[in-house]
This record gives sequence, structure tokens and C-alpha cells, in this order.
Amino acid sequence: MSTLDGDWPAGGHGTLLINVMYVALAELLGPVRADACFTQAVDRLEASGVPALTGIRRYL
Repeated sequence: MSTLDGDWPAGGHGTLLINVMYVALAELLGPVRADACFTQAVDRLEASGVPALTGIRRYL
């Protein structure tokens, strides 16, 4: 499946936004800390119990 609920296609505007946010964090904090921030955010989103967020990890 290439989309999450809400028609957020892989490679679409949503994933481009995530990429821009990652690059900004990596430039500010370094790539290791940026990865840690994104991993923590994804873990929290997946644990939220919202069905539309269960596959969010594939957008990183």
C-alpha cells in the first residue's frame, strides 16, 4: 500500500515535508540526534492507537 489514510502518497507533499524537516534537524542537531528525534516521534505516533498512523514508519 503506497498511501496512508488521508491520501498521503509516498513521495508526495507529506513525505517531502518530512524530508525537509529531517534535513533541517540533521543540520541543526546532527544526523544521529535527528534520527533519534524521528524514531521517538514515530514510536509515539504508532503507540497512539490511531489506525491511520500504524504505517507511518514507512514514510521515513
